[in-house]
Amino acid sequence: MTIRPLSNHRLKIIPSLSDCPVATALEAGLPVTVSPDDPSYFGGYLVENHTAIAEAPELQDDQLIALIKNLFVGSFLRDSDKQKPLDIVDKAVS
Repeated sequence: MTIRPLSNHRLKIIPSLSDCPVATALEAGLPVTVSPDDPSYFGGYLVENHTAIAEAPELQDDQLIALIKNLFVGSFLRDSDKQKPLDIVDKAVS
């Protein structure tokens, strides 16, 4: 499940970024990713979307880490190439 917080907010799909369903989707066990949608129009690329979500008070650190890891797990990288970035994330947060 891909969530695009900045575009969803600008299009008034959600009234505020704190209403973004990231936490609910993660708690339900969905493989959530946060991605931009037409960054030049909606005002943010990948980092800005993740920053907006990271500032949501309902997200815990482990959920934020899961979002970053899901970017690699759900990517088009070969399975053999996914483990190295996942290990880097684990090392950075340990």
